[in-house]
Amino acid sequence: MPVKHIPLLKPITIMLQLIKKISLLYVSVLLLLTACGNDKQTRILLPAKAVTKFKTADTVPERFAVFFKRFNSDSVFQISRIIFPLKLTIIGGEDEGDTTKFLQKKDWWFQDPQKQKDIIVRPQRIDETTVAVHLLIDETGFSVYRNFVNRKGKWWMVSIRDESD
Repeated sequence: MPVKHIPLLKPITIMLQLIKKISLLYVSVLLLLTACGNDKQTRILLPAKAVTKFKTADTVPERFAVFFKRFNSDSVFQISRIIFPLKLTIIGGEDEGDTTKFLQKKDWWFQDPQKQKDIIVRPQRIDETTVAVHLLIDETGFSVYRNFVNRKGKWWMVSIRDESD
């Protein structure tokens, strides 16, 4: 009795083609995922309108509170965020005129008024790009304003106004 031949070759061929397609898809997804972790080599093309909606760390405006905390705790950061020559205006009394000096970088020393327990620190927002920080000591006549401006998303100290008695 002759043995009947069962046609298995066609289903095996279809199964192998399916395995190849799945393997190719798996490798493609794996390559895409590993490439996304490397920003320098990956380029995703987006429409021009979509690109303008994204903000990078360079274009996001710096929050004043975050800046001011770092400004008063990091000496290198502090001196890097002062525009020199720094205008210092000393308001004179009734008989005296005002005095204006310009401090150079070499004349500046690190200052953290928040560490001195007697000094009261009062930031006052003048407008979106200007903050005046009022430093005062009650019942002593000490009153100094440090003026900050925001330029291109970063805060800078631009002047000091001493109104002390």
